[in-house]
Amino acid sequence: EELELTTGMLGSWTSGAIINSLFDITIWYISACPCCQIGGTLYMNTTCSRLGANIANVLVVLFTFMCLVVVMYRVHLENEG
Repeated sequence: EELELTTGMLGSWTSGAIINSLFDITIWYISACPCCQIGGTLYMNTTCSRLGANIANVLVVLFTFMCLVVVMYRVHLENEG
């Protein structure tokens, strides 16, 4: 069985890869939080030392949940019609 590659599929894969890359870069930047690193403005504040990593964790859980809801909704629509 051959896979037919359409422009829609190619566009979806390309845009999905770009969005995924931007999300990854954002998560890495937030996790590294330059203001909390050595020499940063909030380095001496111990409550902020893990702020970037905690925000990144919350974002990842939120986006995972949102993707799960979208997939479940899509499955529901496929089974309904």
